[in-house]
Amino acid sequence: MMKPTQQLLLWTLALSLVVPSFASAQSVEIFLNKADNAYKAGHFIQAIEAYDQALKLKPNEAGTYLLRATAYYQLSNFSQALADANQALKLGNKDPNLYLFIAEIKADSKDYRGAIDAFNTAQKLGANPQELHVLRAYAYSSAGQPTFALKDFNEAIALIPEDASLYYERANVHGVLNNTVVALADYTKAIALDPDYLEAYDNRGLLYSDLGKTDEALNDFDAALAIDDQYASAYYNRANTYYDLGEDNRAVQDFNNALRVDLNKAQLSSDQKADIYQNRGLAHYNLKDYDTAIADFSQSIELNDRFADAFSSRGLAYFAKGENDKALADAQKALALDAQYADAYYLRALVKSAKQDKAGTFGDLDKAKALYLSQQNEQGQAKVGKAEEEIKARFAEKGL
Repeated sequence: MMKPTQQLLLWTLALSLVVPSFASAQSVEIFLNKADNAYKAGHFIQAIEAYDQALKLKPNEAGTYLLRATAYYQLSNFSQALADANQALKLGNKDPNLYLFIAEIKADSKDYRGAIDAFNTAQKLGANPQELHVLRAYAYSSAGQPTFALKDFNEAIALIPEDASLYYERANVHGVLNNTVVALADYTKAIALDPDYLEAYDNRGLLYSDLGKTDEALNDFDAALAIDDQYASAYYNRANTYYDLGEDNRAVQDFNNALRVDLNKAQLSSDQKADIYQNRGLAHYNLKDYDTAIADFSQSIELNDRFADAFSSRGLAYFAKGENDKALADAQKALALDAQYADAYYLRALVKSAKQDKAGTFGDLDKAKALYLSQQNEQGQAKVGKAEEEIKARFAEKGL
């Protein structure tokens, strides 16, 4: 979205372009004043209606089209905003701020390639370099071009070295590029510039967690929650860290906190909530509370019915309860969603062993073992090896 400074620049530019003829000046001015007052009051639909009337009187005013474009933009009606901004271009407005505006509209419409082209045009026309590099960096990042995003963030930071948000965003890009050490340094710089930057604490905590530095990770999640105890992401990330440490009760408590906060704040997407129910279910499974685990996995599936992990996990809980038919159905569903899912083959092997299907059991164990090997998953390989020995012994006892 436009920053207030850019919005003011566009507004000033647009007003400077409105030059009604003497015959219609008074009527046009009435409608423009009406639109101006409505816009400032946040009544964008009424502002658009007044701009419509002004354009009926003077249909070739680039400034009026640009003013109406900003009102459409505020309503997130990006197609109409872009149409009006392009009309302002056709009528001769070649100001770099207009190209910056067009670029932002395209970026918000997820036309990142078009946005980048417009930013490049704005740069050629002499756009404000600070604003240009920041906005284009976001576009490159969203377009999946982190190397170009990094270059623009570097330029922006050189121009605005005390802006904490730029270090935070550059850290995110370094994370995508697996530049872990530099990402940590940028998160730390962002926090130094803004000690209340809770997102920087949260993301740095995630990075520490990925590096196995769980103490540092927990300290950062605690710091984020000390700043805002209604921040669902920090509860969720701290819960996952507790889960990785085997502290399942504390993990469940923080998963609960994340969901509780989201009820009031609506901070989490549907997929994020599906992850929370899935992971809380795993913690309940570890605590041998299989019914609660199944309920969580089912809730995860309700939120995302293509979540293979949730089907496989629920199947494992059903298997632990001895409900083998339900377990088999969930394993089959997980494999239908992901034919290369090693955990689902492992689960299906366990179910088939319970059903005394020797060939099916070892066939699935072989598939699971091969997939774990290709994934360099040593824990998975060890799990399969142990299962093979136990199942062979059990089959031997039964003469199978």
